[in-house]
Amino acid sequence: MQPKQFVEEGYGMTTDLLELYGRASEWTLGKVAGAAAQLDVATPCDDWAVHDLMSHMLETQQYFVASAQGHEASPPSPTPT
Repeated sequence: MQPKQFVEEGYGMTTDLLELYGRASEWTLGKVAGAAAQLDVATPCDDWAVHDLMSHMLETQQYFVASAQGHEASPPSPTPT
C-alpha cells in the first residue's frame, strides 16, 4: 500500500510509463538544481560525491533513452568514474 501523502500529491499508481518517466524527471530536475552548488559534497554512498551521483544519473538516463529507441547501450558503471 502506498503512503497517504504519496497518493494525495498525485503520485498514485499508473501504468503509463512515459507519464511516470516525465514525473520522475521533473522531480529530479528540482533536486539537481538545488545540488548544483554542492558538487564536491559527499553522499551517503561510500566514495560518491554529488558530482559522481549526478554523472551516474545522467549515464542512466542516456542508457534508458538509447534502449527505448532500440539502440545497443551499456548500463552505467556501478562505481564512480
